Amino acid sequence: MTLNADIRLDFNFMMSEFAGGAGLSRDDVEAVRPQASQIHRGVQELRKLGQMPFLDLAHYTDDLKGLKTLASELRSRCRKALILGIGGSALGPRLLVEALGSEEGMDVEVCDSLDAEGWTRTAARSDPERTLLVVISKSGKTLETWAAFVYFFEKFRAALGEKAWRQMVAVTDSEKGALRQLSQEKGFPCLKIPPGVGGRFSVLSPVGLLPAALAGADVDSLLAGARRMEERCATDDPWLNPALMSAILHERFEVLRKRNIRVLISYAERFRSFGPWMAQLWAESLGKSPMGGAKPPVGSTPVSSFGPRDQHSQLQLYLDGPADKIVTFLGIEEGAAERLSEAPDWARVLGEEAAQLSKKKIHELTDASRLATEEALRARGRPNQTVLLKDGSAYDLGQLLLMCELETVYAGQLLGVNPFDQPAVEQIKRNVREFLTGKITPSKSRNYMI
Repeated sequence: MTLNADIRLDFNFMMSEFAGGAGLSRDDVEAVRPQASQIHRGVQELRKLGQMPFLDLAHYTDDLKGLKTLASELRSRCRKALILGIGGSALGPRLLVEALGSEEGMDVEVCDSLDAEGWTRTAARSDPERTLLVVISKSGKTLETWAAFVYFFEKFRAALGEKAWRQMVAVTDSEKGALRQLSQEKGFPCLKIPPGVGGRFSVLSPVGLLPAALAGADVDSLLAGARRMEERCATDDPWLNPALMSAILHERFEVLRKRNIRVLISYAERFRSFGPWMAQLWAESLGKSPMGGAKPPVGSTPVSSFGPRDQHSQLQLYLDGPADKIVTFLGIEEGAAERLSEAPDWARVLGEEAAQLSKKKIHELTDASRLATEEALRARGRPNQTVLLKDGSAYDLGQLLLMCELETVYAGQLLGVNPFDQPAVEQIKRNVREFLTGKITPSKSRNYMI
């Protein structure tokens, strides 16, 4: 791992010099530069006033030693951790665990469903004596999380009695809530989510750090990477600030070209969960009516994809379908050294193509797939950009996470929305509770059912 390597934002194929009339000109970018610079300065001022707490998470060093000590103790007596959460309390942990987990860590499984059969299978392969339950909820009362908590913990309690509380850890509000109260009554560890940090911005808090540490991830390097991206984004010059530039590009394409679908394609197996994590961050932060209420709703729809798999399916739509999409690729510059052998005799049935595979690094094949797809989109007038990680390390991922969070905040301000609220999500939570209590009943009839 090269600790001081920066990830790169390659947006050549977003610009008219390469994408032709489908791309943006430098003038298009410069047109919003004064507004973008003002937004950047506003974010910095709000941060000084303590109103951007997610930016402080990269400096989560005071309690990090305690978190790592706890994780080490838990790894010594448990083989598996079952993470119970939903939304940002599941998507962030899953991304970190899949991307950074090591052989030294525990087997960490994230449960964010409400599926009886899935829960039954998970319970069957979880030994209560060697499995840790980690319940994550900012409010401490998230309905889906509590349903999973009750289900799994009662299975554990049936096997272990009151000793089952030793298998419990919670991550919740720093001062209040049902989970914090329960931890005080039962004596199990309870880690704090810093005040003001919403779920989709919580990946660098104990919400993500504890599952990552349990999985054996290098959480120190993760936070160091985030701090490095913070340094790079300290300037209000979008040509030097990758988060600000990406926000401007997506705002410009949405407003000027009506491209309101953002496709996220990862070309690394262990970063497969980046797309769903980014999709929540982007959609929940930006999909709403601008402040003031005079303008129509805004927000581009994120679509999570995976390469090269989806080159054989969704790429047909991206190339030949409506010109309403912007594609972001996620690639790794320095992949694993694993390579194919020299083409064996039996592979000669493939013909000349067998030689194309002979002794090739698998990473070279991955790169060729991504680069060919980028070029195909460009040639068809489909703008795209690429975020290049150096080697997929924890340091790289820390940079990527903070870049995406800052980009989303910048984009929200450019679009005139508050990126930190989620009124529609809160409405759905209320509706679910009212359905369960009978205050709301289904309005459907059977007239249109076949």
